[in-house]
Amino acid sequence: MMKPYFSRISIWSFVFIMSLVMTRVVMAQVVDYEPGLNLPYSFDHLQLTLEVEPDEATFLGVATWSMKLNVSGVDTVKLLTLRSDIKSVRFNEQLVEHTMRSDSLYVPVPDSFAIATNFKIEIVYKADPQFGVHRTNNGTFWSSFLPGARSDLFPSIPHPDISITTDIRLIVPANWKAIGNGVSTGNTLLPEEKRLFHWKSSTPIPVIDIGMVMGDLEMLSIRREGILYRLYYETGAELPFDAVELLQSSANLISHADSLLSMEYPYESFNMVYLSDHKWEGRSAGGGLSYIFENSGDVKKQLTQDIASQYFGSYHKPATLLEGNHILLYQAWLYAALSDSNIAFEANNWIHYPVSSQKTWTYWGPQSWEKSLQTYQRNQDHIVFDSTQVQTIAQLPAGVYSATDYLQAMDVPDNVFFPLIEPSPEVEIQKFTVNYEFNESTGALTVEAIPNALYPARFIPLTIRKFSDGTINDIDLSISSTGDRITLSGSGHVDNVYIISSEPNIHFTENKPSSFWRYQLRNDEDYKKRLEAADGFGRVKDDPDIQLFLQDIVRNEPDTNVRTILVRSYAQLTNGDSGTQQRFISLLADTSNAIQHEAMEALKRYKGNEMVQQAVYRVISTSPDIPLVNRAIEVYFYVADEDEFFETGRGLLVEDQKDLLFTAKILPLIVKTTKGREFGSNLMQYLEEEFPFFIRNIAFATLKEIEISPSYWEELLPELVSDSDPRVRFLSLELFDKIDKKVGTEILSSRYYNEYDVRVLHQVQILLQDL
Repeated sequence: MMKPYFSRISIWSFVFIMSLVMTRVVMAQVVDYEPGLNLPYSFDHLQLTLEVEPDEATFLGVATWSMKLNVSGVDTVKLLTLRSDIKSVRFNEQLVEHTMRSDSLYVPVPDSFAIATNFKIEIVYKADPQFGVHRTNNGTFWSSFLPGARSDLFPSIPHPDISITTDIRLIVPANWKAIGNGVSTGNTLLPEEKRLFHWKSSTPIPVIDIGMVMGDLEMLSIRREGILYRLYYETGAELPFDAVELLQSSANLISHADSLLSMEYPYESFNMVYLSDHKWEGRSAGGGLSYIFENSGDVKKQLTQDIASQYFGSYHKPATLLEGNHILLYQAWLYAALSDSNIAFEANNWIHYPVSSQKTWTYWGPQSWEKSLQTYQRNQDHIVFDSTQVQTIAQLPAGVYSATDYLQAMDVPDNVFFPLIEPSPEVEIQKFTVNYEFNESTGALTVEAIPNALYPARFIPLTIRKFSDGTINDIDLSISSTGDRITLSGSGHVDNVYIISSEPNIHFTENKPSSFWRYQLRNDEDYKKRLEAADGFGRVKDDPDIQLFLQDIVRNEPDTNVRTILVRSYAQLTNGDSGTQQRFISLLADTSNAIQHEAMEALKRYKGNEMVQQAVYRVISTSPDIPLVNRAIEVYFYVADEDEFFETGRGLLVEDQKDLLFTAKILPLIVKTTKGREFGSNLMQYLEEEFPFFIRNIAFATLKEIEISPSYWEELLPELVSDSDPRVRFLSLELFDKIDKKVGTEILSSRYYNEYDVRVLHQVQILLQDL
């Protein structure tokens, strides 16, 4: 019997490494790869024609694999194919009887074939992909890079050991564009208002990296040093970046990477696709292809990571995802180098770190990658790379590599472990509140340090810097970490004082007399110290003149940031006192948006104040500033009667059905009212597929906290656990405690055999066990 193609992850020990539990379910759960594939045949080339049926979200396909036998006695070729209806199979253009078992297609091989004989297998099929293809709200299809996803789109063996040249033809509606790996050889208008886009890659592409995007798209491109760089985005999308600048950045980054690694970019083109939602994807890049997501943070950072992944992650791949720390390390290094981080290079100086495994199947995910990068940056002073060795690694041929392979390539001694990143110990931040008292008659300054938590007993060296009559005097002393009170004698007036520690993990919150803060605000040349002073006024006590002072300085302070913090401090001091609201109401018309927001936040303290209610409602009703309106909605919840807020919020929800500008703010607030909780079942519409995930996510968090009749949940949950978005399926599982156990078991049992996302399947298994 042939060795399994894929290792599988057990839903019983998902956090670590999973193993096989039920054959019927796990056959499709390709979540990691067998270290050695060892197939009796090899794959050379894929010719694939796919025609999308947009209304049905299905694909008509013809996949032709060019292959050859590696050993004698092979009687069957096995391919993984998920959610596909196989129409016909040809072996060297001759129809053959194929067999389907679970998610595997078995194609018979004639007895006459010998070792090294080339042959072709052509499969005509119809695919109904689930996790392998995502769709945006605008109808754009884009393929996943999750393990096993390729077999959800065409029959294949999705394994990093298989790299092939490709010839892919994508048939889409005539007004669409289609994107693949490699070079576009053109497009052809077909009958029935369809268009064929042709993509070829003469450079072998890992089969797990084959990606496709189809939709109503716009495209910009530049050519640099023989490489064509393209940026695609949905027609009508508002780009939060300069498209040409991003294209130029991609070319500059790849040129920089080539220089750092002393090699050439390994693929024939670089295609970026800008999309609105990452759909919980782990990987965002394949061979020559990059997904940039609106909801995945800084665009330049995403681009840099995806370019680093072209070299380490696609060109060089780990044998298994769970043993890929060596690839991740070089990804992080290249990212840091491309980001102009301070990287040290020293010859033959490798740190002795023990090898450890990344205990999660989402190894490629943004969270684990980010954690690795942060750890790398924390350890920069201790992790040293030899540039020659880095180049030696990068210049290895394309393929699958283990940490041992890298060590052998660098001729590193066996007793030196590969320098993997290990988390540095977390340094505890020790926080203290420091109170100052100045006795003007005696000139004595009392410093009281109060720890915010219980810290190990020790003495902390400090410097007290006194500003007095135009002079600066530093006093070195020590305080106890358990708390201390010290009186410093002196003569003359003290204008201000700073407390300074040489230890970066010691933080102070200072409470100074108002005269100290005034001096600091007016005289310190350090901008951060001025901001600190503006914030400090909010903690001043026992100064009847401080409010008048702040009113005056808020009017006259030229710096917007300082002024904004002064408004916040003024709000802390007034704390909703009757008669002080007018000052904040007037600031709602300030020319600074930051001041407007801070003033609006200050009005939250004036519950029941009719003047404040009217001012806030006026902003909600008339302001074109959407963020300010959302802030006003939150403030209105605090200052208005709850029945009034419910009526206002419900009216806004009706008006906001299309634009969804305020719904995310209103939902969690409206259910805090009595009428809102009674209205809860009407809010379940926001869980449905017509709404974007950010709204559905908030609706889940909101509605699971209130009482709604189980019958409503029993009607909706079957739809939610079958939703196309894996995040929605995952979140819906948190609601099964709201329905009858028998009904819940029936719903989950039905889903159990149809779930292709291991993260969701894991939770389904746990629930079934508990029910």
